[in-house]
Amino acid sequence: MVDTVTQFKEIIMDMDAIVIISKLWPIFVAFILLIVTLAQAHYRIKVLEEKVKVAFELINKLSDRK
Repeated sequence: MVDTVTQFKEIIMDMDAIVIISKLWPIFVAFILLIVTLAQAHYRIKVLEEKVKVAFELINKLSDRK
């Protein structure tokens, strides 16, 4: 009888875990999407920094020739 009660408690605890996971999955997905979005933004900012650097170097070269 005690073994059956223990098994029943384990089943209830597993169900609680499933309920918790089913309620929290949107937060996990949003967190992962946030990380991906920030990584993409960081990459794009680095590319823009490099382009601005090259543009200023070209402008400075043209200014030096005059």
